[in-house]
Amino acid sequence: MFSLKSSFFKNVLTLFTGSVLSQLITLAISPILTREYSPNDFGEYAFYLSIVTILSVAATGRYELAIMIADGDEKADATTYLSLIISLLAGGFVLIIAIILKSFGMLVRYNQLLFYASFHVMFIGFYNTLYHRLNRYGRFKMISMVVIIQSLVVAIYQIAFGFINPRSIHLIVGNIFGVVASVSTIIFLDRGIGGIFKYSGMILEMAKRYINFPKFDLWAGLFNIGFQQLPVILITTLFGTTNGGYFSLTQRVLQAPVSLIGGSILGAFRQKAVEHFREYGHCSRLFLKVMYFMFFVAIFPTLLVLFYGKVIFSYVFGSQWEMAGLFSQIMILAFLARFVASPLTYLFYIAERQAWNLIGQVLFIIVTFLGFFIGYKFDSVILGLVIYTAGNCVLYTLYLYISYLFSKGLYVYKR
Repeated sequence: MFSLKSSFFKNVLTLFTGSVLSQLITLAISPILTREYSPNDFGEYAFYLSIVTILSVAATGRYELAIMIADGDEKADATTYLSLIISLLAGGFVLIIAIILKSFGMLVRYNQLLFYASFHVMFIGFYNTLYHRLNRYGRFKMISMVVIIQSLVVAIYQIAFGFINPRSIHLIVGNIFGVVASVSTIIFLDRGIGGIFKYSGMILEMAKRYINFPKFDLWAGLFNIGFQQLPVILITTLFGTTNGGYFSLTQRVLQAPVSLIGGSILGAFRQKAVEHFREYGHCSRLFLKVMYFMFFVAIFPTLLVLFYGKVIFSYVFGSQWEMAGLFSQIMILAFLARFVASPLTYLFYIAERQAWNLIGQVLFIIVTFLGFFIGYKFDSVILGLVIYTAGNCVLYTLYLYISYLFSKGLYVYKR
């Protein structure tokens, strides 16, 4: 489907290799962690990560997405600088909120977590910004190295403290250390990063040029991440932290291929798609090749989980996680749809139709709320998952269709 000699395939292979090793580390330690930490610990950890992940969307104002499409390297570096500054301010804002809440004795249970979250959000903003900069300049080997280092640091910390003192806080701190390690590695290896500061005079110009990213895509991103993290929050709140833990593990395992292969394809696809648009005004052939590739890669694992999810989870993670296996059987079709669509929906950014994306993310949020509140009304987390999965399949199919129209050059914003 892709020529072995093509630069696209080589870039995919480079990113895929790093992602494979990174995800293999994550998956390899999962059976260890599920025997060290309880489903309740995983539920609390998932709840914290859901909040941090949602906050992190706003950490850069979504300007990191403009780094890829900026006209010229100077503008790209100026946008990088802008995104880093916003990340610093975002972390400081969360820290101030934490201090204020603590001084008034509010949300006492979550005060410590908010202090952790302030640094976590800031470094995730740094990481996302620097990652997109590396992607723009085709430094795929460095990206692969960074994601491997991040997974290794997280794995070592979480396993070590799971053996010494298995508590959810150590799952959290391990994740923070992983992001800090990845940012530090990029700064150390990317000697050209210091050059971005000479474009500080262009920051306001870039902020205005790409204002649609914070104006529209920030909200779309919040709804998108909110939609992905909302189930954990809703399940933990409505059905308890243990069910939240089951969902967390299920999401962690099923999301791995999306991050592993989908993330690798995305990194190469967005670069090649931008090139095709600049040269031809469309990328429909590339779109179809990637879509078919993603579907055929995913169909066999999907069928395997669909029929044997409970058996697989019980064997790999321990009998106490059998319910997570049932969750996986219900949710697998939604993850198949997400897997196929994940790299291709980047066309919403190339087409600069952030407002359309915002509408779509609102629909995802509505489906998620409806699903789990109906499940809560009937006291059935299973019913909630079924409705959530069905809604996801429909909406991702719609996203694919609209992305295909964009790939043909239709409805693309004319600069």
